[in-house]
Amino acid sequence: MRRTIQKKLVLIFSVLFGTVLFISFLSIYNLNYLSLAIENIMKANYRSVENAQNMLIAIERQDSAELEFLFTENDAVIENYYKYQTVFIKELGKAESNITETGEEEIINAIYTSYNAYTVAFDELRNTFAKEGASKAKEFYFQQAFPTFEKVKASCRDLLALNQNAMVTLKNHASDYSRNSGIFMIIITVIACAVGVFSSFFLIKRIISPLRLLIAKIKKIAEGDYKQELSEKGSDEIAELSTEFNTMAKKLSGYEESNIKKIMLEKKKAEKIVDTINEAIIVTDKDNRIIVLNNTAEKFFDVRLSEVMNRHFLEVIKNEEIFQCVQEAIKFQDFRDKVQKNISISKEEEKSYYRVYSKVMKDYESDIFGVVTLINDITKMKEIEKMKTEFISTVSHEFRTPLTSMRMSAELILDETAGKINEKQRELLTIIKEEESKLNTLVNDLLELSRVESGKIIMDIRSCSLNDLLEFSTKPFIFQFKENHIRFDFNKPKKDIKVKADFSKIGLVITNILGNALRYAPKDGEGVVSLYVKEVNSSVVISISDNGRGIPFELQDKIFEKFTQLPEQSSEEKGSSGLGLAISKEILKAHGNNIWVISTPGKGTKFQFNLNKDKH
Repeated sequence: MRRTIQKKLVLIFSVLFGTVLFISFLSIYNLNYLSLAIENIMKANYRSVENAQNMLIAIERQDSAELEFLFTENDAVIENYYKYQTVFIKELGKAESNITETGEEEIINAIYTSYNAYTVAFDELRNTFAKEGASKAKEFYFQQAFPTFEKVKASCRDLLALNQNAMVTLKNHASDYSRNSGIFMIIITVIACAVGVFSSFFLIKRIISPLRLLIAKIKKIAEGDYKQELSEKGSDEIAELSTEFNTMAKKLSGYEESNIKKIMLEKKKAEKIVDTINEAIIVTDKDNRIIVLNNTAEKFFDVRLSEVMNRHFLEVIKNEEIFQCVQEAIKFQDFRDKVQKNISISKEEEKSYYRVYSKVMKDYESDIFGVVTLINDITKMKEIEKMKTEFISTVSHEFRTPLTSMRMSAELILDETAGKINEKQRELLTIIKEEESKLNTLVNDLLELSRVESGKIIMDIRSCSLNDLLEFSTKPFIFQFKENHIRFDFNKPKKDIKVKADFSKIGLVITNILGNALRYAPKDGEGVVSLYVKEVNSSVVISISDNGRGIPFELQDKIFEKFTQLPEQSSEEKGSSGLGLAISKEILKAHGNNIWVISTPGKGTKFQFNLNKDKH
């Protein structure tokens, strides 16, 4: 009795498996036969039909071009004639290489003959037009060229009809076979179903009924009712299963009582921790419904969690910028750990600034189950930043005039306009000039950053070719990479993508990042700099990476701030003002896009930024 159920199931499933296997073999055979028949139709005749149709279109276009030439006397239309002559000859060559039907070779030879006559007639028509005028040329067309054109069309139609009739014949044969096979398969399937129904009916009282009872009890357990019990009568597998079920139910009942208290305690702890945080915190599920708001968030948005629980984000918080940050965290989850965005909110004629952080939450299988968003008030920091920017802008402007005077004075003395100088003096003046140039570059960078931050620079955002933008930006570095023994892997997109961007400003962003990669990549032949593009929904993500020494973790959050520089380890790493990435970030911000960094110290750095596709 111990293995009765197993033996019955093995026997029944063996019969069913054998029946299914037999039906499968028959089905595979019939499908292969029909597939071969369809393939023969496609190979043997469809291509010839397509060639014949294309030849008819081409000869009619040639005739139209010929008539337009006669009646408009426009030589430009002759290009259309020769264009479609090339198409006709190409299609005729394809048809000649695919002769499969009796009489098809004779028709193709007739096409060759009549088409050669047609092309000769066209040449004679042009000569007549040139020597005797349009009237004689028109007369020649209707007497000579047009009848030849009709012969070509008739031969093409004959080729079309021959292959279409052959396709119909093959189709009818395949249909007959399919119909007969279908009837046979129906009979076999009915028999197999009858065997299956009989076998199922046989097992209902012996196996199915106890299992149904077990399922009902399990559902009760799933609903939280652990006080379930099954009869343990018998000595088969069902009885053993009932015994194990009863043991499980008793243990679950005991666990429930102890675990509920622990869970509730941990939940309250987590809620208290979240509520004590001064920044507003919003937690949404994968469908953008609100599931958690801390006290700060409730006060900030003037809502109560109990009233807005499980409602969509935008129903409760009508701020598109914050919601966009949540969406970008999901959209770019494969590229960066979190999304950061600065926004401004006006309340009662007062403008405040906030930094929004959004990060996806994933389970053990890396599936997203929600997004946590933190809103940090940076209004004071913005005011200080504004004052600092205005101060730097003012100082930079004031530096320009004395710097220009220094450069001009040094150049005049070096040119010996004011008198002879010795080599030592020349060396010192050259150093002054070089340092002035560096200082002037720094001043220009500061002014550029100031203009971008203040919004004084108007971005010329328009549709442009991403491939052209990348080629324009990478071209100056090709020789430099080669000269420094650095391999440059540029994976250019196979298809050209149109993006919305200011061509010159985004070019500056790419050159800034490539310049950093050139500065920090190894120069011993092991250096590698890579640039590749990936499409993500309505955006493209551009990645530029190097295998240099990477960025220390403590500097990664500050790398886009003004004057942030890595500690210099060699003379080759000198020359950076620490403003390039800050300028790049502001340019992308003005485009409505973002830039981020992924770096592991000792292994390399990857900068990524996104651009919007041009939807038109």
